[in-house]
Amino acid sequence: MKEHMKHSELFFGLVRIPIDAALALLAMVSAYWLRKSAEEFAFIRKADVEVFPPFPEFVQLAAFAAILMLIIFGMQRLYSMYITVTYATEIRKIIVGVSVWLMAVISYYFIIRE
Repeated sequence: MKEHMKHSELFFGLVRIPIDAALALLAMVSAYWLRKSAEEFAFIRKADVEVFPPFPEFVQLAAFAAILMLIIFGMQRLYSMYITVTYATEIRKIIVGVSVWLMAVISYYFIIRE
């Protein structure tokens, strides 16, 4: 039984990475389309769609941002397979990782603004 548990832990440990990447990319693409169609939703402020990048360019930026997020999560040891941590520790690491990632994205837009 112990051997089986190790295989399942390995499987679920490896599956987390592509799932995180896919969900991050899905969230960014969903936000893009939600902001583009803001007139259909009363609770969203109308965005200036003139400054939106074309969708293929946005997907490239979103993919880069998702990869950056995975790297930051990896540096936080969120993908470690040998360490069993409490939920509180895991949530703290996620909050710190997302905060660092968000600051990196904001910094990128400050650097490239014209």
